[in-house]
Amino acid sequence: MFFVIKEGVMRCPQCAAENPEKAKFCLECGGKLTASCSRCGLELPPTARFCLECGEKVLAVSQPGPEMTLERLIPKEYAERLRRSAGEQPANERRLVTVLFSDIKGSTALAEHMDPEEVLEIINGAFEALIAPIYRHEGTLARLMGDAILAFFGAPVAHEDDPQRAVRAALEIQTGVQGYAAQLAKERGIEGFNVRVGINTGLVIVGEVGSDLRVEYTAIGDAINIAARMEQNAPVGGILISQDTYQHVRGLFEVESQPPLMVKGKSTPVQTYLVQGLRARAGLRAPDRGLDGVQTPMIGRDTELLWLKNVYQDALEEAQTRLITVVGEAGVGKSRLLDEFLQQCASDSGLCLLLGRSAPESQSQSFGLWRSLFNTYLEIQESDSAAQVSERFRKGLVADILPGQAELVARLLGFEMASGLPGSGSLQTQGQDCLEDYFRSLSNRQPVLVILDDIHWADTASLDLVDRLVNALPDRRLLFLCLARPALYESRPHWGEGRECYERLDLRPLSRRNTRQLISHLLPGLPPQVEETLLKNADGNPYYTEELARMCLEMLACNGQSNTDPDLLARIPATLTGVLQARLETLSPAEKTLLQQAAVVGREFWDALLSDLTLPKPKEPADAVSQNLETLRNRAMVARRERSSFPGSNEYTFKHAVLQETVYETVLLKPRRQYHAQVAAWLEKHAGDRESEYWPRIAAHYERAGQPEKALDFWQKAAENAQMKDILLEAENAYKHMLDLLPAGAVDQDQVVRLRRAKVYRELGQVKMSLNAGEEAQTYLKESIRLAEQCPGSEALLTLSQAHESLAVRYFFLLDDLKLGKEKGLEHVELALQIARQSGNMLQIAETLVQKGIFHAFLGMLSIAETLFLEALVFFRQYVFTSVREACVASYDRILLILIRLAKRRGDETQVQAYSDELLEFAQRDAGGLQHPLALSVRFELAMIHSQDAEAEKLARQKLQIARETGERGLFFGAAGEVFTACLLQDRIAEAELVANQRLEQARTWQDLSQEMLALGNLARVAQIRKDWAAGETWMMQALNANERYAKGNPLYLDLAILANAGDFYAARGDWQLADRYFHQALTLPTVDTVELVRILLIMAGSLARRGEWELLAELVGALESVPMLYSLLNERQYITPIRHLLNMDDPLIAAAHQRGLEQGPMPLGQRLANLQLAA
Repeated sequence: MFFVIKEGVMRCPQCAAENPEKAKFCLECGGKLTASCSRCGLELPPTARFCLECGEKVLAVSQPGPEMTLERLIPKEYAERLRRSAGEQPANERRLVTVLFSDIKGSTALAEHMDPEEVLEIINGAFEALIAPIYRHEGTLARLMGDAILAFFGAPVAHEDDPQRAVRAALEIQTGVQGYAAQLAKERGIEGFNVRVGINTGLVIVGEVGSDLRVEYTAIGDAINIAARMEQNAPVGGILISQDTYQHVRGLFEVESQPPLMVKGKSTPVQTYLVQGLRARAGLRAPDRGLDGVQTPMIGRDTELLWLKNVYQDALEEAQTRLITVVGEAGVGKSRLLDEFLQQCASDSGLCLLLGRSAPESQSQSFGLWRSLFNTYLEIQESDSAAQVSERFRKGLVADILPGQAELVARLLGFEMASGLPGSGSLQTQGQDCLEDYFRSLSNRQPVLVILDDIHWADTASLDLVDRLVNALPDRRLLFLCLARPALYESRPHWGEGRECYERLDLRPLSRRNTRQLISHLLPGLPPQVEETLLKNADGNPYYTEELARMCLEMLACNGQSNTDPDLLARIPATLTGVLQARLETLSPAEKTLLQQAAVVGREFWDALLSDLTLPKPKEPADAVSQNLETLRNRAMVARRERSSFPGSNEYTFKHAVLQETVYETVLLKPRRQYHAQVAAWLEKHAGDRESEYWPRIAAHYERAGQPEKALDFWQKAAENAQMKDILLEAENAYKHMLDLLPAGAVDQDQVVRLRRAKVYRELGQVKMSLNAGEEAQTYLKESIRLAEQCPGSEALLTLSQAHESLAVRYFFLLDDLKLGKEKGLEHVELALQIARQSGNMLQIAETLVQKGIFHAFLGMLSIAETLFLEALVFFRQYVFTSVREACVASYDRILLILIRLAKRRGDETQVQAYSDELLEFAQRDAGGLQHPLALSVRFELAMIHSQDAEAEKLARQKLQIARETGERGLFFGAAGEVFTACLLQDRIAEAELVANQRLEQARTWQDLSQEMLALGNLARVAQIRKDWAAGETWMMQALNANERYAKGNPLYLDLAILANAGDFYAARGDWQLADRYFHQALTLPTVDTVELVRILLIMAGSLARRGEWELLAELVGALESVPMLYSLLNERQYITPIRHLLNMDDPLIAAAHQRGLEQGPMPLGQRLANLQLAA
């Protein structure tokens, strides 16, 4: 108990009246005056400082003179809380409050003409009118400021209608001051006495501030400033409220909209309203925010449920793929409708149900929604090892796709796989292809219902994948049922539009009758007055209704009063934030702190992690954490999952995402940052061999912890990991996070920061080029160059060189103006090389030389290109590779292979052997060993060079086996092609036919038209070798038809090699007119560039030989030999080597033609061959 002592006098804490020293009760009001121990309750003398029984310090405030007691400063609820806290200062809190400023108009003029004592008397009289309404509506008087007051509603105790209370108090202040002004006019002749009031609602920090010498309970935040601006701009005698307050009280008061107000410190005008008075018969509307419904009977959704069932039947019985999005504000009943729908579908035999959910923390993770789906479907724990995850994917998906494909899906979704093998193609493309195959096969076997919850939080890649699957699988027993808030359409305004398979179901609030039914089910037997209050506050939102009813029950239990007392509902908030804020007040300090800590962790959290958090008090023992979590479970705030992601801990989840968000906002920034740091460290420590999957989450925690350096390190790890796996959108997001953490624009910007930004911009440029966003890539690369140029040192030079090299590639290959592109490409690659030499980085010098050589080779300057390649080789040899990844992405192996082929062509077997030995040594030492796919490719190429066809076939089959195990499509098709050619070179036609059929089967399974065309072409070639023209024409016609389907009517998308193969087939059969037709079509399409032309010339070589066009053939061989990097050794062995042996290089005409081809390259020859008539 709090009391005031002065010598010989006891001052009553209730009414401040003076009483004799030994009085036990107040003479004025009857209040108790004696002290008692807060621990044991023993009654004590008023002068006692410590308890006689237990030694507890007695709470006494000794202040001289008449002072206001605590109850006169704050509401009784806060005083009671202070008493229960045994004298400890309550912790500061983040709260949503409504702030009221009131200022007396005319007080300054009074001071000029009246004695200060008279002025004080008048102002004190006015304060009675200002303060009394604040207390009547249970607001907090925070400060008296001369002739003004600051008060707020919502702290220390929240009510369901705090904004309404503030406005009502303001109206009473207005009325009271008007009466007082009339009194002053009558008694003192003072005219014009009035008041202005301003009100705003917003987030603030509330608590005691000051020092040991002076403290006050107050609120701090921008909401205070805006409330002050409202008061300053209010008319004399008026009440001006902000938009943030209006949205809570609309319909309750008569208001007049005012022009938007420019407020100092705000970038946009603030909409304001002038309050005129109470509105008669006004009804409260709940704001359009809420949470998903709890498990209660579904009421009022029969029409929507019937509609969903009809859509379900159409999709699954009629094989019509459908995409449905159920849209509604949080809490309106989307999840409840879904639960009822699923219960009715549960009896359907053979239905495959897949459920995925997005969460705010997964937005930076590409395919996070789909990762959630497979986590649930395959029962994957976060603690599972990479091998265990791989096994779950293999076993779980084996009925529909190959084990290797299943692993590709897992890798696409961000799971670490035991094999760790990089694909030869795009993981993004291959992984999505595999998912498409999975759903195609799955929906063939059984009807499939895919539930995707909270897609308004889904990442772009996840939503794009939904779109892709719907488009690719139109006629399937497949229903995608998505749940979303309207916010989805802010980021995807045209989601689902323009498709016959798409429909949107908007959920509206329940009717008054249905809401009453729901209340009656939750709290049967409520008095009409209580039920009416709940009905009004719920406003048709099922979750509001459930939470209000739950709060009512909790307050009944806490207070032990009859449920007929409507006053219990006075503290039930009118908005969802208020509901949750009020519910938190029913928790003990330990329970509330634990819930706040869990909110910092995220939607999902673990008791072991919470036990290790040490702020603001020493960490709780595990049994205390479990006990408090059980309490929170009983209060339906959290739920416990059956399986935990981390061994030795229990996993929990917030019942609703908005609950986690709301609780998170109550955590003060300082402990919030400390919690984030501890969570990041815990995840870093316990992630195990799947740590890379947690790098984005760890980075986000360190970022929120205010530890930018650690956050930068983990964002960089996450970015590089995603880039290596070809998850480019995730890489882009991580790099952009890095830019946000690296300050820009400061004049004195740190050189280290500037250089790091330069590196990030360069990587973003690379990512954007891979995403075919050339303009954005160019912008990023130029910014990288600008920043790097401002930094000293070799590292800055390295970054500058890399940026120029990337920009050179952008110009040379991707610029629309080809001539200008080539010029600018050469300019930038030359600049990159100069800077690389200045940096002294041997690997960058080598890579830049390689890039420059490639440019010259494309321009037909092969001798210059070879010189550049040889110079690059010198630097590659001197460089020490630091990782397998670095070695795999380097150009070392590619350049050695080109140089081997050039030496082989010159007959320099000594050099061929030296390069071959060097290549094998590199593969074994730096590229992961001789069984790594890269090393197998290297060994295959060497076997081809040395005509070791059986060995080459063996190596290619090893790659094919790895591809089957991993499901990597690019590796599979590449290896299959190598096996096919190796078999043909050995005249093992049957084996070649077998692998071609396997390739065709797999291509059709994977719905890969491009590979299907190649496989059909392989089979046509087998028939051509056998001279089985009927079978060959059948295969060829199928290949040409597939080509047409692939092009979808646009000749620009035709595969030119298939057309050339058709020409060669008919030339071999002797049908030269058809051969001319297909060759001409291939050579004259506008898409023919150097690369495509080389493919056509390789195929035409045989036909020219059959017609005896030896000079043309010699020129063709020379042209091909001028660009050896544009075709493989397989092509050389299959097409060029056999033809070259037919040429008589001693013939001057043949030799001259060959030389002409070497000098001019493929393009001039291609133009002449387009007009050649072989039939003539």
